[in-house]
Amino acid sequence: MFIRNLRYAELAGYTDEQLQTCYRESADARLISELYGRYLSDVERVCVNYLVDPSDCKDVMMVIFEKMLLSLLEGPVISTRAWLLRVARNESVDWSRRSLRQHRIRRRWYHRVLEEQAFTVTEEPDESGGLDMEINQLSEDQRRSIYAYFYEGKSYREIGEARGIPVFRVRSHIQNGKRRLKKMLQEKAKKS
Repeated sequence: MFIRNLRYAELAGYTDEQLQTCYRESADARLISELYGRYLSDVERVCVNYLVDPSDCKDVMMVIFEKMLLSLLEGPVISTRAWLLRVARNESVDWSRRSLRQHRIRRRWYHRVLEEQAFTVTEEPDESGGLDMEINQLSEDQRRSIYAYFYEGKSYREIGEARGIPVFRVRSHIQNGKRRLKKMLQEKAKKS
């Protein structure tokens, strides 16, 4: 069943299985867009139940669409609605866990840096600032390594592989960056 001469307005009459078959034959994303559009409100409802931020919901819905594009090329899905809702739930839960984990990592790192200092700060880092100003003063290698390690939670090995540098160099960038951050924060504390 080729869809070359078919107008996309006529897709509303096709069943989910027919759209999946046509997509596997032609790999035209507009077919999946039609299929996804049928269940978009249900997927959005699931995402909103698990995620608070509307922008996170939009991001997760895009991830679900991309996953749908790849999965339907591999093989058919028996019940499209049930499969989509299950994927929406799983992706939403994963997204919220990752967000919570990143927040905890940033918070733990912030407190660890402060504990290394000989002073205490009474307030939490603000969501927009934190150490961003100081981190931006680091060298590019140090900044990228520190961001990947503390903010994204990657290991030394993962950072090294992604950037094409040895693990010992990644460790060195992180340690030197932490040392420089410590000095910057000590100077900032002396000024205030």
